[in-house]
Amino acid sequence: MASTQLISKNSIDLTPEGGINVYEVVWNLLKEDRQLLYDLFEALRSIERQRAERPAKKNEEPRIDTGRLEDLLDRILAVEPRLQPLDPESIVESLLKVERNPPDPLPCHFQAMLLDRAPDGVTLRNHDKVSLILSFLDVDSLLSLSLTSKSCHYAVVVHMNKELYHLPFNREPVCTNLNSWKNVIDFFFNSAGRIVPIDRLSYPPLFKQMNAVKSLFPISSDSILSHTYVTFDSIKPHLIVYCDHDKPMSHTCSSSKALDWDNKATTKLISCSEFIMEYMQRLEVRDDQFVWGFGSDSISPKFICFLLKCYLDSIVRCLSKHEGEIEFRKTEFIANAKHSIVHRIWIQLSLKWDFRFGPQPQNSLYLTIADHFKLDV
Repeated sequence: MASTQLISKNSIDLTPEGGINVYEVVWNLLKEDRQLLYDLFEALRSIERQRAERPAKKNEEPRIDTGRLEDLLDRILAVEPRLQPLDPESIVESLLKVERNPPDPLPCHFQAMLLDRAPDGVTLRNHDKVSLILSFLDVDSLLSLSLTSKSCHYAVVVHMNKELYHLPFNREPVCTNLNSWKNVIDFFFNSAGRIVPIDRLSYPPLFKQMNAVKSLFPISSDSILSHTYVTFDSIKPHLIVYCDHDKPMSHTCSSSKALDWDNKATTKLISCSEFIMEYMQRLEVRDDQFVWGFGSDSISPKFICFLLKCYLDSIVRCLSKHEGEIEFRKTEFIANAKHSIVHRIWIQLSLKWDFRFGPQPQNSLYLTIADHFKLDV
């Protein structure tokens, strides 16, 4: 961590000085006085933020204000006189060790009373009360609460799963896996919100190409065409070069449509959170009460993304228990001529399970978000 750079690289000896173990004394003090511990976290975060800031002049060393850490050190010396004769650097080294391995959080009465689970280890004893309390929180408060502890995270996930259960795509009978998957995609990508293209004019990888075209030709709004297309067809990543620009599907890909060699496309695996961030960048909410079945005042992009994240996390847990495979992928392709630019981004998700008869899965589901852009002047 950056906090380890506060002192010299030479490790300071923390063996007892005059019968005092510095680290043990500091640990016990911060364990008893949690305000000192919280102030330590805040002081070190302040120093890390200052280190991350760029200096006003190039090659200039950043100026670090250690005032908060010095004030904390003075308060510790005032509370614990035994540390006053010691070298301040040894105390700071002990503080850094405590920050890297802090004491366990104090017991929370909210967790002890409300978040207790039944003997099955799954059901919350006060599930109805917890859901009622959490239903009054906005999405930012829910996210903050879910990060406080494992018990709170579990309670928030249970609450969000209950919200998912009452959404429209769960009201229809499930006939097949594909039918259920189609209903989910239709809800998150059509009914609850629609997917719109990202703004290429502010997209960093296209800055150089866009400026080159602007220097040669005037760019009008009619010359810029962008759209998104969502499909649950299985499309290999390299087909981004050979696909139909308007509706990319596997059976319409052809070498005659190739804009360049397929090695010009870049593809990488991404995490579920990165997949959600790509979805959020393109999400435009439809706050229709008839779609949600309840008042849509609290509906926001964050709320929809949180719902989708919880849904995908449930699938990940289910597939991991049955030795399935889940893959999130981002593929990007840029074809640039003097008078035109073609830019395509695919955000893909594949689910595969049931490998009883060999390496090929017996069941699979796919999703591709195609974000296509074309500039032709």
